[in-house]
Amino acid sequence: MQLPKFIYESLPAAYVLTGLATALTHPEPVPFVSGIALASGGLMILVLRRNHRLRHRRRRSASHRRLVGDTFGA
Repeated sequence: MQLPKFIYESLPAAYVLTGLATALTHPEPVPFVSGIALASGGLMILVLRRNHRLRHRRRRSASHRRLVGDTFGA
């Protein structure tokens, strides 16, 4: 099953916001730790997606430069 792109892209932010809201509104230990864990997981997903996109963009531009360089004899 594949989620629509706008839902897929917004889920990590929802994890972070929900986790922070839980941690800040419930001073008891279990909800606080659970909220921090959820927020941390959401941040980790955001960072991993960003890093993957940057690596993919660099690879794509490097292969494009090789193709264009070969085409124009550079």
